[in-house]
Amino acid sequence: MLLIMAIAAQIAGSKPKLLEPASASVTHRNGAWQVDYTLRSDRRGWIFPVSAPKQADHRAWRSEVWRVVTPGVRIERHGAYDVLVADHGSTVPRKVRITFTPTNATLEREYDPAISFSNGATALYSDQFDLVPIDHPATVDAKEAGLSVQDWVAAHCRCASMTMPVRCSCRANGKVTRS
Repeated sequence: MLLIMAIAAQIAGSKPKLLEPASASVTHRNGAWQVDYTLRSDRRGWIFPVSAPKQADHRAWRSEVWRVVTPGVRIERHGAYDVLVADHGSTVPRKVRITFTPTNATLEREYDPAISFSNGATALYSDQFDLVPIDHPATVDAKEAGLSVQDWVAAHCRCASMTMPVRCSCRANGKVTRS
């Protein structure tokens, strides 16, 4: 009887894993940094909620230090946000690779994307890798600056661990999964 109750409790406590909308893996090899995204839905855009401009010149920082490697994909500025889009208004491919140089630029009302230490180590602010799926990039143009991931209605992906490679947790309908 005790064994049956234990099995029943285990079955009741187990929940199916949600299919997260996106996952990201950040790697650093031979001095080069890259982030590989796996996007689980076909969308015309994926917004980076952490898109505050640099405090010094009020310019977007990603365009200076991030380079999309995946053909047919680019990062555009829409209003106050950076948005991952595909050429010709099509959907963004499910796999996207971006190379980047960590920057310690001071952003307006946001954490610096990276901190460089005197011993050569680099700490990355994980929220810079957050993505939120959107139906159309133009819908972002009128949104006010500084909206958090929680302010966006769609599901999102958040990199929560900075061990190499970075693994991310994603939220959909209020439930968190980890990849």
